Amino acid sequence: MKIQSLNTKSDINNIWMFHRIKTTDNTISDIYKQRGMLHTMDELYCLIDKALLEGYSFGSIAEAINNDKIIHLTFDDGYKEHLFVAKELKKKYNFAYHSITFAINIRNSFFSDKLCMDMVYQLIDNNSLNDLATALNINLDDFELKDVKDMLFSSTKHVKHINKYVDMRDYFLNKEDLISLCKIFSIASHCVNHCYLTSLSDEEIYQELKESKKYLSSALNTEVSTICFPDGKHSNYINKISKEMGYKFGLSISPKIKEYKEFNLKRSIPRCT
Repeated sequence: MKIQSLNTKSDINNIWMFHRIKTTDNTISDIYKQRGMLHTMDELYCLIDKALLEGYSFGSIAEAINNDKIIHLTFDDGYKEHLFVAKELKKKYNFAYHSITFAINIRNSFFSDKLCMDMVYQLIDNNSLNDLATALNINLDDFELKDVKDMLFSSTKHVKHINKYVDMRDYFLNKEDLISLCKIFSIASHCVNHCYLTSLSDEEIYQELKESKKYLSSALNTEVSTICFPDGKHSNYINKISKEMGYKFGLSISPKIKEYKEFNLKRSIPRCT
C-alpha cells in the first residue's frame, strides 16, 4: 500500500493550516511526516518568528481575508497536543483570542468510537494490515492509502468495525481540555463525523453542520461561527446551508467554487526554510 504526500501548493497564503505538532512528550507516527502533516514546536516558532520579522502580524480570519499582511493560524482535528500548543503560543506571543482557530470534530473528542486516519496509521505502524483489511472488508493489495482514506470517510459505516482493532485513548482533546482551550483561542466545527460532506445526502449534510455547531456551542459555552470542512471538501450547496445556519466562515484547502468568498477560504501548510 502506497503512502501519498498531502497535496499542497507552493504559493503559501496567509491562512495557515497545521495538524500534528511534535512536542517533547508525544509520539507521532512517521506517516504524518511522510504526508507533510507534521511540524515540531521549533518549526512552528520558526514560521511565526520569520513572519514577524518580515512585517506580518497575526489576527482573525476576517482580518486575514482583508489584509495580506495578517496571518491567521488554524489547527485541525483537535489532537491532544493542541492544548499544550495553544498555551505555549499564548505565553510566547500573547496572540489575541481570534488569531488562532482550532477545528474540533465531535466524534473524536466526545464519543468513544472514533473516525480518523489515525486508526489506519496505528494499524500500519503495528504491522496489523490484516486487521485493517478485515475492518474495511477489502484486499489491501488493490488499494493505496488514498483509497483507504476515501473509503473510511465516505460514510460512518466502518466506525464500529475499525474501532475493534485500535486503541484511540488520549489521541484527542476531551471536553475538559476543550473548555480550557476555548478560553485561550477560538473554536471551529469540524463536523460531527470526519466524513466528506460531499459524499453525504442533503439530510446528512444538514445534520453534520447543524448538530456540530449546536453541540460545541452548548458544551463549551462559546460561539462557534466557523466551519472547517473535513478534507476541505465542500460545494455550493454546502456553502449555502452553512451560511444559513449562521456560520460566518468556511475553511477549505484549495477552493475552486465561485460562491461566498468567506466559505471558500484557501489554507496552506507553511514550511520554515
